[in-house]
Amino acid sequence: MYQPKKGEMFHETLKCLKWLQLYPSAYDLNHWKSYAVRSYIVRIAGIFAYIECWIHLTMSLIDHEPVNRAEDIEGITGFGYSIIVCSAFQYNYNDWCKFFNDVTNKTRFGKPPNYDKVASITNSIAKFCFWFTSFFVVLYGIISFRDTKDCELSNERYGTHEICDAVTPLWWPTATIDPWTKSVITASLLISCVLPSELYLPPSAVVAVMVLECVLMVQEKICHLKQLFKESINEDDLFKRRRKFNFCIRYHMEIFRLCDELNRLTKLVVGHLAFSAAVILGCIANQMIKVKYRV
Repeated sequence: MYQPKKGEMFHETLKCLKWLQLYPSAYDLNHWKSYAVRSYIVRIAGIFAYIECWIHLTMSLIDHEPVNRAEDIEGITGFGYSIIVCSAFQYNYNDWCKFFNDVTNKTRFGKPPNYDKVASITNSIAKFCFWFTSFFVVLYGIISFRDTKDCELSNERYGTHEICDAVTPLWWPTATIDPWTKSVITASLLISCVLPSELYLPPSAVVAVMVLECVLMVQEKICHLKQLFKESINEDDLFKRRRKFNFCIRYHMEIFRLCDELNRLTKLVVGHLAFSAAVILGCIANQMIKVKYRV
């Protein structure tokens, strides 16, 4: 297992993933059953908002309700992507651990000159990304919870009976609802939408940043290899030059192997990001236009 210390590569990334039970800590390795139970509970708890989006979309289609379904599609795609990313990373964490150990290895081919600088920059990016995403997930939930005008207008105009006091409108089978029941449902919706979002959206963003960290470290190894090649060319002693060239060739093949492994792991985890991002951005633009022009 790769367990980085503070200041080392991937420290902030894996710390965030440990908080959300996506990566086992050193303690968890000795208490694997406890970690597995906690991880399953967190993963299951985070699916409720995804199910709510599907229920609202399905029932609005069945009842032919003229409501805006962009938010449902956005939630289904966004949550679906995040669930796939987190699940795929957790499923392949042994391969990721091996890759982390290989890409940060400083004994076999030496330490790249800017290793510490890259580690510092990438840790700062990962920390910023995690807290930025977490903050705006909560902010989006609060704004959506308070902004009920469109939902209430739709209920009045088309005779629909959705529960509007929620992060996302909830389909309800009857036109009337007991106030106490509505309060309970509203509170549960707030918890079941914001909490799952925190359990899935920030870590999926951190995993995407983790790929960037890997690329930057491989790039630094390439720069290190270029420097070693220049030194070997400038070596006057033929025997030493041959040894240095052999070393550079092995280093070159190792970088190729790392790139190939990173490509394989990245496709499994974030290879579908482009499609998901396009759908989500399109739905967000649709919502912005409808809010702007009240269409």
